[in-house]
Amino acid sequence: MQIGIIGSGISGLSVAWLLSQRYEVTLIEKSASLGMSHLNSDFEGFSIDVPLRIFSNLYHENLFKFYSYLGEEFEQATLSASFCFKDRIAKAQFKAFMPDLVPVYLPSLTNLSNLSSLWGVSWQGAVKIAQATRFYAETLRAIGQNLDTLSFGQFLQERRLKDEGYQQYVAPFLLLAFSCTHELLETLSAGMVLRFIRLFVVSRWYRLRNGSTQLAEKLANKIAVIKTNCAVESIVLPKGKVKKIQVVCPDKVHKFDHVVLAVEAKQVPLLLQNESCFKHELFKRFSYKLNTVWVHSDKGLMPKQKRHWSQVNYFLNQSKDDEISNYSTVWLNSFPSFKARLDYPVFQSFNPSIEPKEEYVLTKSKALRAIMTPESLKATQEIKAMQGHKNLWFCGSYVEPGGTLQEESLLSAMYIAKEFGIEIPWL
Repeated sequence: MQIGIIGSGISGLSVAWLLSQRYEVTLIEKSASLGMSHLNSDFEGFSIDVPLRIFSNLYHENLFKFYSYLGEEFEQATLSASFCFKDRIAKAQFKAFMPDLVPVYLPSLTNLSNLSSLWGVSWQGAVKIAQATRFYAETLRAIGQNLDTLSFGQFLQERRLKDEGYQQYVAPFLLLAFSCTHELLETLSAGMVLRFIRLFVVSRWYRLRNGSTQLAEKLANKIAVIKTNCAVESIVLPKGKVKKIQVVCPDKVHKFDHVVLAVEAKQVPLLLQNESCFKHELFKRFSYKLNTVWVHSDKGLMPKQKRHWSQVNYFLNQSKDDEISNYSTVWLNSFPSFKARLDYPVFQSFNPSIEPKEEYVLTKSKALRAIMTPESLKATQEIKAMQGHKNLWFCGSYVEPGGTLQEESLLSAMYIAKEFGIEIPWL
């Protein structure tokens, strides 16, 4: 049996690797390099993932087991955090205590600057931290409740949690995790967001020590045929005497028994434009956010005082209406593998309101991220019901929505592999 996979992001590579255990697989990618790593920065003899990929042992349970099965080396992330306003002065700083056991995030003493400041925050800040603590307490009280049909915004409103503590010390963390604005965050399923928060506080977090470029190469080595620089123009489903699916490319028409579309939801209607048997409007219910990711060495996008630098640094605008100015910067040197290789500071900033100075810029990239809403969750259920119809399959994070790109992408690949009778080796 011949199977064609269109798209080589984490979902495409994973499903291709799994199906290659039994079938002849051809992976088709429109870009010159594999999609999982095509944005990565290569310099100083090693690769930096763009965007930086962080995963946990609990929230990304299958991803963690998959990488372990492949023999990948992990590097633990502390996820210490600083919160600043436009003046770049840290108002609060949190560090993980006992990160090798169960991480506990507490205010740090490093920014104790005067007698009116205790545990790294002012007394006014302590009130906001108490408000944030109440938010986390409410997420625990909600355990066991079915909140998937309730939006996160409705959850905040019903429980009166949208106070300054939430805005300053909870929302920035969620905006980075789900890569969206306040408005979009509040449209997400409350059940999905609260599950992420609960697992976050009891998980250990990691990154791949050698980055995703090496991982992509390892997965690709198991795939029979890989065609890059091959943009698919359309897909023609079997009709009459034609028993195979035709994948139309500029240079050739490829024929397969089954085809897996491991592309963004919005691309599916374009590839199936001549096939009315699929509900195109379902795939149009998914919205996307375009993120700008800079890799640079400009200290102007970090807290003013180096003692306040954390692994993740949030910069907030005090006006809640001006969301575009909220951004985050990751200090790459805080990871041991980067620290050992770099003798100058390197950062990765997500959607910064100010651009790093040109002389400090290493790379600038654009990355799309699907935004899940209650409406798109309903579409997902209908898309699942179409899986395998006319030997066509849909693979990607939008098919298994859960808030994180990596785990849901792998779950969708695992589902398809199981439908083909493949045993998941890490389970």
